[in-house]
Amino acid sequence: MSRVLYFGGSLLGILLCMLSFVFLVCYIFYYSIHRIFTRLIVLLYAPHLQSCDSGDRMSIQTNPYGSTFFVKSISYQVMNDLWQVSVFEMYCVMIDGEGTVICLQRDFISIKMGWSSFLRSEMFPANKFAAVSRAANSTLNLNGKNAVVIGGTQGIGAAIALRFAASGANVHIVGRSTDAAQDIISQAKEHGAKGNLTHERADISSMASIRKLANSMKEKYKDTGIDYLVQTAGGPPSGKIIEGPEGMEKAFALQCMGRFYTAYSLIPVMNTRSGPARIVWVAAPGQGYMSLDFDDIEQRKSSLIPRTLRQGLRDSAFLDSMAIELTKRNKDKVIVHHVFPGLVNTNAMVNQGFPKWMVQFANLGKSFVTRPPEDMGEVGVYVCTTHDFGKTGEPLRLDSWGGRLKETGWVGDPQNREKLWDWALKKAESAGREKG
Repeated sequence: MSRVLYFGGSLLGILLCMLSFVFLVCYIFYYSIHRIFTRLIVLLYAPHLQSCDSGDRMSIQTNPYGSTFFVKSISYQVMNDLWQVSVFEMYCVMIDGEGTVICLQRDFISIKMGWSSFLRSEMFPANKFAAVSRAANSTLNLNGKNAVVIGGTQGIGAAIALRFAASGANVHIVGRSTDAAQDIISQAKEHGAKGNLTHERADISSMASIRKLANSMKEKYKDTGIDYLVQTAGGPPSGKIIEGPEGMEKAFALQCMGRFYTAYSLIPVMNTRSGPARIVWVAAPGQGYMSLDFDDIEQRKSSLIPRTLRQGLRDSAFLDSMAIELTKRNKDKVIVHHVFPGLVNTNAMVNQGFPKWMVQFANLGKSFVTRPPEDMGEVGVYVCTTHDFGKTGEPLRLDSWGGRLKETGWVGDPQNREKLWDWALKKAESAGREKG
């Protein structure tokens, strides 16, 4: 009995020592980050500041990023508890939305940070991209323009459809749920949308359904053409293999084949009178390192965990390749941009069939690390309309920060892309057709 107590006490002591060590490491790490951010604030703003007394106000130059850095508060809390800042030289400052220094009290350096607010602030690069997009879109007039949003009945697609409508565009929403589409149309009208909003039901995981949709769209837009085509249907792969009605794995058919074949089929009706029309895919660019195995492109032979990862890499390589080839083969007609949304608060994991426990686990941190779909609504419209992303005539692969990604690995080889083009087009054209 004494041995049991002895060993039990020893194990408990070791455990407490380990916990103490972990706590110490975490504290040192936090303190280091704390000091780094403090120094960052000083380096950014010290050149613009002067010594002042408590309560004084004075103007400074626009901050180094050229837009609002700290906003929405005139108190110790800045950006909804993001920062509490006191700077060297024995004065405490805070930056408001007008670029004004507000001296609060004489103090020593200290900083407090709320991580969830940081992830939503313009200091976080993805939010900076959304803020730039929002500012550009605020003066946008798309009266008379036609936008088609595939997957526009929920999430990112719905946000993009609503933003197009707010700018005056005619918006055609394509999705499987008529009720959800009507809800989006009602929301747009409630917010004063001037353009015409319509809906068409289609299943983008079916090549036969895409052909039917293309015929309908060619008739609908034969006189005006489509100015912007945005495709958001699909989501991150779950690793499951679900057989589709036409023999293709369903997630691959929706995420990859559906985007490619829809864009390919609608090119004849895209509006090219004012230059190349814009096509935007919201998915996962820039990860095309893995070679695609045409004998097992759906990853049926892989086990579950590697399959999930390999499906993600495959999707990226496939869509990057097709974006390049669609643009190259239809020069002066369309430009296809592939955009990564980052972490956005949507139902993508549920829609893609992820296990319930994984969805529940992800939901625990969703409010802390995800952005609202409205941010991607701004980004989607901006990428479609800005001259900056169209003047070169080249397809772009953009990360969630707006950074431009290079052609890498397998995708960078033109022969690989041409082989994939031939394979995908043959596969799409034959799918869903009666044999005979």
